[in-house]
Amino acid sequence: MITADFFSDTPAISGKDAERFLKAMEAPKPLPKEQLAEMRRAYQNFLSRRVVKK
Repeated sequence: MITADFFSDTPAISGKDAERFLKAMEAPKPLPKEQLAEMRRAYQNFLSRRVVKK
């Protein structure tokens, strides 16, 4: 059986790339209102179709 080793393929970043990455993670760009509304509609649609087994 062959299994994937996901962690060995993950690149490590350093220097200026790491600094840019950290800044981007600390201050994400806000989403447009239209995109946010579409995401909410999709989530509500998902919740309405979900089947809960008891």
